[in-house]
Amino acid sequence: MGFICRECKRTSNLPDFCHGQAMLIQGSYVCDNCGHVSTIPGSCCGQEMSRV
Repeated sequence: MGFICRECKRTSNLPDFCHGQAMLIQGSYVCDNCGHVSTIPGSCCGQEMSRV
């Protein structure tokens, strides 16, 4: 399982911080409006979440 920065797409094998935020688990889903993160696909703020 790897981790990815949602801003610059830098990856790491260990959990880390990048651009002042915790890196996300690769393959998770994030809401582009509010930043909510989920491990399963869904909708948030009225739109589908994006996979990272």
